[in-house]
Amino acid sequence: MEYGDVQKIALNRCLMIDAPRTTIPPSLWLSAEEDNLPPLYAQQAGGECHIIAGHEVWYAAQLAGKSNVPAVINIGDTGRLSYEQDPVTEAKALEILKETHGLTDEALAESLRWSRKRVADFRRLLRLHPEVQAHVQKGRLGYAVALELVSIPENRQCAIARHAVELDWSLADVRERARRWKTRRNVSAANEPLLPSTVEVPMPAESRDPNVRQIERTLSDTFGCQVRLGTEQGVLVIAYKDLEVLDGLLERWSVLTI
Repeated sequence: MEYGDVQKIALNRCLMIDAPRTTIPPSLWLSAEEDNLPPLYAQQAGGECHIIAGHEVWYAAQLAGKSNVPAVINIGDTGRLSYEQDPVTEAKALEILKETHGLTDEALAESLRWSRKRVADFRRLLRLHPEVQAHVQKGRLGYAVALELVSIPENRQCAIARHAVELDWSLADVRERARRWKTRRNVSAANEPLLPSTVEVPMPAESRDPNVRQIERTLSDTFGCQVRLGTEQGVLVIAYKDLEVLDGLLERWSVLTI
């Protein structure tokens, strides 16, 4: 962003008239501590400056114990400005602030004017696999959707996140699949078949070797799908009729490999 002529002004020269009680992004507080704040915008009136945009910057400078703040003076009304970064970046900033200042979630929430739950939820994002965090940072996966994946193992986080991005799943879609996986993870395969026992999909001819046929039957029973070992070495063919069946198949595979 092009700021124009930025100058440092004393915090005690800044006046806020009818300023909203806004929440403060953790990354902005961290930027203030690193002397890397963006400027606020103000109109000069005598020896004082009336803030017209960037009230969060003024407050972040206070939180960081600064005596002055960068500002652009007399440029007219800029409207509301947004300083918040993506949720993962904000979560990382929260963690740094928490460790640096030895703050509890409650103290962080009070300083940032957040709810305690919001602080806790953002920090939970750091438990996501880096691949899922990258989806969130790039805007491919929403904050609320990502939270649904926190409590499941990382390999399943990645699988569900990929499906969500590729197939444009809704929050309800992701929540249902995460819930289904957690339920199935705690139920033995003997008590809950995950997939239909028969799937009518064209398959290679059944192997003639009785030992191979026995392996095919065992794998078919395990996955709930028709399984054939191809004639070429190292080829395993599993039939599924739609994406819902494939999703269940991937879930079954993860249970077997965890």
